[in-house]
Amino acid sequence: MSLCESGIQKFPKDAAMQVLAMRAAVDVKNFESALQHANIVMNTDSIKKNASIVAYYGLALAGNKQYNEAIAQYQKALEMKADDPKPLQYISEAYKELGDEDKALEYNQQYMDKNPNAAPTDFMKLAEIYVNKAKKDPAKKIENIDKAISVYAKLAEKYPTLKPFAKLQEGNTAFQNELDDKAIAAYTEVINELEAKQCDEDELSYLKTSYQYMGFIYTYDKQDFDTAKPYWDKLLKLDPQNKLANDAYEKAGLKPGE
Repeated sequence: MSLCESGIQKFPKDAAMQVLAMRAAVDVKNFESALQHANIVMNTDSIKKNASIVAYYGLALAGNKQYNEAIAQYQKALEMKADDPKPLQYISEAYKELGDEDKALEYNQQYMDKNPNAAPTDFMKLAEIYVNKAKKDPAKKIENIDKAISVYAKLAEKYPTLKPFAKLQEGNTAFQNELDDKAIAAYTEVINELEAKQCDEDELSYLKTSYQYMGFIYTYDKQDFDTAKPYWDKLLKLDPQNKLANDAYEKAGLKPGE
């Protein structure tokens, strides 16, 4: 970003430097600066506006909370290069910021359908839309949480090595929405899979989280400390200072290990 700014100071009429500065500012989320450069780019006749430049203009607008204007630019980018699905995701994200989950879902699904190389983060964004819909419509909470869970399942299917991560997200989503039995089923899968292998650092954190929430659910939601205890014990072996585990023992009138 600083290199681009230096280049512009030296060559203020260099159109290519303005394009580079716009892109760099968007990439580092300096959206105020991005929009300043984007406005110059879009109003400079000598700069050929390809789909990528137009999409970046949309990102600069969205970064300044001009979501409807951003959507219009993303639509233009799609018209210019129909085989690039990325603007579909940008449109989805803009609608999500506008609070229109139905439109966000519509465009995100189009993006996923047209993108065989969807990244794990793409699955997470789709699941998040369903979670947001669940929060807004209690009558359809379970339906939308189930749809979010189905997205995590697809993530695990496409990226088998991420199955414990995907299952953890399933458990967390269910737990946060007070669907304890669904959470228990997911956390149990995480535990069974990771206890059977040598865990890396990330997997160890998934295991600790699963132990913790299993202990919490059985201690506080189901009032069943006997079932919770093995999970707290396993957690304390990995994290002896864990406050939730120690508090659970104190609540039960016991000391860890008893």
